[in-house]
Amino acid sequence: MPLDMPYTASAEASDNDLVFQIIAGNTPAFEILVRRYNPRLFRVARGILK
Repeated sequence: MPLDMPYTASAEASDNDLVFQIIAGNTPAFEILVRRYNPRLFRVARGILK
């Protein structure tokens, strides 16, 4: 997706689309991406740090 296209981040967007939007300054896209991977990252961190 080109960066100059207006875009509203949605939970259905692919990771690549979200990353392009984050680079373009779309903060809601960052929140969606973080929420999408938060449970997995939490389990990994907890496993490492115990």
